[in-house]
Formats: sequence, structure tokens, C-alpha cells
Amino acid sequence: MNKLLLLSTQRSGSTMVCEDIANTGVLGRPSEYFSSLADNFKRFETTGALSEAFEASLMKGFVEKTNSNSVKIMQSQIGAIGKILIDTGKVQSFSHKSAFVEFFKPYYWARIVREDKVAQAVSRVVARHTDVYHRVAEDSAVKDLLGKFSTQERQDEHLVYNETEISLEIEKIEQEELFLDALIREHDIDVFEIIYEKVVNDRSYVNSLVKNITGKKLVEELTPRSL
Repeated sequence: MNKLLLLSTQRSGSTMVCEDIANTGVLGRPSEYFSSLADNFKRFETTGALSEAFEASLMKGFVEKTNSNSVKIMQSQIGAIGKILIDTGKVQSFSHKSAFVEFFKPYYWARIVREDKVAQAVSRVVARHTDVYHRVAEDSAVKDLLGKFSTQERQDEHLVYNETEISLEIEKIEQEELFLDALIREHDIDVFEIIYEKVVNDRSYVNSLVKNITGKKLVEELTPRSL
């Protein structure tokens, strides 16, 4: 099975990358499938039910036709997922981070990074204040790759940009990235890096990703992105 793990922080352009990967048809359909479980795992009364919920979340990105599976996991979810892995006995470890790494070791790791932290912070603040994280058409084929989304126009005219709030958000993003840096460095993980600013106008990175994982080239390369 082709297995892909995407690591990211919120509002880094990861949804765009997930859509690119899903469109290859050979790497599964990655999305933030662990979001609800990571936030609500304490509500499960038995480890059996928690284990089943974990497996269900893990396999939501599976595509049987190409025997491929991919999943996107946010930095903020790593600790909770590591605890779930330990509590359900899937991994024997004293560390949530180590348990996470051990379980996903068979996956090909990729990381999505947004270099413009100011733009990322503003995007987070706007999404939080409007509760619109993604806007899609009613007939969109990518709704299953999204978390929160809306089919309505976002109302921006009443938004107030608070410098302090944005500055705090930048600091938070930097701490999240440092966490991922340390995780990768401490466990000596080979990671394919995807820079949002470089791939927003250039999908050629997908060809490299597919070849690295499957050993084959895409039969049909993705068309240029419409912006």
C-alpha cells in the first residue's frame, strides 16, 4: 500500500495540497480526518470503541482502486493521537510524540510550510472571527477534503484587524513549527518539504512526490492551477 502522511499547521495552504494529491488518483485522498477524534477522544468509554474510531479515521483517505492511503495531521493533534495510540495498545511508549512517530514510521512523510507567517496569522484570525475556513461551491467535488466550509460569501466588511492578536498568532505559529522541527530532528525523519509559496503556482512537486512514493511517474500530469 502507498502510504502518505502530511504534517502541517493551520492555514498553511494544506487544503490546496490535499486537493493536488487527491487529483493524482494514486496517493489516496488526504484530509484532516483526525480533527474530531483528537478533540473528543476522552468521551469514549472503552478502549475498544476508541480503537475502532481511530482506525475509521485513519482509513478515510484510503482509495481501494490504487491501494493507497493518505492523511493530513496538524501539529496540534500529534499529542492527542500519540496518547490514543498508547491508550489503545497500538504502540508501547512512554512518550506521546514517540508513539506517534513509531506508528506512522511506515508512511512517507511530507510537511507543508507557509513562509509568510503574517499572511498565515491573518488567515487564522479572519477564519476564527468569521467562522468561514473554506468557501466552496454547492457542487464542489472536494467537500470531503475540507473541515469547516461554507457555500456563502464571507462577510469581511465588519472585520477589525487587531495587531496584538495577529502578533500573538505569529508567535503561536512559530512555536508550532519549532515543535515539528524538533520532532523531525530528534527522530531523524526524512521529510519531503512542500513550501506553499512555491507550489501555489507550480504543481510539479506532485510529480516528485508520486515518483518518490510509487516509483512511477504520473500517467497524466496535473494541469496548471487556476487562480
